[in-house]
Amino acid sequence: MWSWFWKIFFGEKNQASVKAVPMLPSALSVRPEDEQQAPPSAQSEHSTVRPWLSGHNALSAVPAEVRTHMLGELYREVDEVDHAGNREFIVRLVRIIGTEKLDLPPFPDVARQLDRLLRQAEVPINKVVKLAEREPALVKRIWQMACSSVFAESPTSFQHAVARVGFDALWQIAMSICVYDAVFRVRGYEDEVDRIRQHGVVAAEVSAWLSPNKEGPTYLAGLLHDVGKLMIYRAAVTRPDKPKPSPEYVDQIVDMHHASLGVLVAQSWKLGDWISAGIAFHHDPTQAPEDQQDIAWTVHVANIATHTAEEARKGQECGGMMALLEIDSFSFDVARTIEKAHSMFEQLSQPGAARS
Repeated sequence: MWSWFWKIFFGEKNQASVKAVPMLPSALSVRPEDEQQAPPSAQSEHSTVRPWLSGHNALSAVPAEVRTHMLGELYREVDEVDHAGNREFIVRLVRIIGTEKLDLPPFPDVARQLDRLLRQAEVPINKVVKLAEREPALVKRIWQMACSSVFAESPTSFQHAVARVGFDALWQIAMSICVYDAVFRVRGYEDEVDRIRQHGVVAAEVSAWLSPNKEGPTYLAGLLHDVGKLMIYRAAVTRPDKPKPSPEYVDQIVDMHHASLGVLVAQSWKLGDWISAGIAFHHDPTQAPEDQQDIAWTVHVANIATHTAEEARKGQECGGMMALLEIDSFSFDVARTIEKAHSMFEQLSQPGAARS
């Protein structure tokens, strides 16, 4: 009954080839319960299983390959699922993925223009201020940072606020506007969306801190490594009179496909191959092509450090430090990296320094 999916998205002659696409390698399908753990009696009641293992890499960082593979997987889901709400959820997700723009607004134009302007050898602050003033969300967040309690006095003008924040932070704020777009205000999943946004901002800051440059693809890859989750939650929302998907099933789809959908978001926003690679392989950098492993490892480390700090704030131990100490393919200071994540969460918790 779902043959129309193939006619719309693949064409009849491509149906066999899509069904033949292999499943993700079993190494990427490790479930938390499959990890070697201490016996239950030896585990602390304040410990959690490694949360960064809840997810799969994308098949690749090539959008065409990812879209074909993902649609094939979702088609099989539609064929096998019995729950009406789950089936309609998958149908909505397929419709979104079948369009190249994913029903997303363009990447913020002011952010792109600021990116070009701030890369010039000499950056006139009056031009930066004039451009930033065109984006109300950016103006609000710059004022919030510039009026933080860490400063003795409030800035006397918006130009003063921009100068106080600095161009590096301004660039990062401008880039992060995309995840606060109204399209990601998902009814019924507000808590999950807020957590993903905050997690992304912290991971972006840690990624940039691990990288030689605070501006550029590494920050955006860290910021958007879980953006596919926002897209999936968006597809899970339905009208009150329609059957709803089960929360457990939505979480299953999120774990399986968020990295793949993140690659498609990066394509829709024309962010480039480097950022796509950081998103695609952040769960297992060893699967990335050699020339893309650096950004994949950076985002992977930042993700674990962010989860570690996040769980610690809840009084939970998730094994993040041990996981980071086990990494020998990427050079970094484990303790300082986790501390960077902690300090970012602390900064985001300050009333005057909120970035949302």
